Amino acid sequence: MVRKKDHEINGAMYTFYEDGRVFGKSGKEINQRPNDDGYACFTAGKKGKRSKRTTHRIIALLFVDNPKGLPEVDHFDSNRMNPAAYNLEWVTHQENVRRAKEKGNYCGRYEGEKNPRAKLSEDKVRLIRQEYANGITQQQISNRYDVPWSTVHNIVNNHTWNSVV
Repeated sequence: MVRKKDHEINGAMYTFYEDGRVFGKSGKEINQRPNDDGYACFTAGKKGKRSKRTTHRIIALLFVDNPKGLPEVDHFDSNRMNPAAYNLEWVTHQENVRRAKEKGNYCGRYEGEKNPRAKLSEDKVRLIRQEYANGITQQQISNRYDVPWSTVHNIVNNHTWNSVV
């Protein structure tokens, strides 16, 4: 038998089933669609208070134990449109990213130059490594590229920008 739980979102009641289905108060199943990241989602709430919600997160909150208070939910089968409780597990952010990389599902959207806070380009990172290999000190490189010494240290020791070869 599939378990179900009622849950209020923005003043409206919904019935959630552990298999990932969602029903409104009228008893009609709510259509789910992929959001920009591919997760099953739906619009919830009373008129004037509606917002988009990811189904997997609510299903996990209602049906998946989280004794360690972990912050993120991972899909065992990597299918973001499958919000069934049996397919979900609470994980740390690091574990979620590691698993996604292992499964080939990590897009690295904010890695390297794609990170809005990045001050260096991949070409400059290659130059930094080359200059260090040619005997220029980390402090000299730091001054030349106007970045902290620790940034240069992390680059030349492959702690950061390790996707750049």
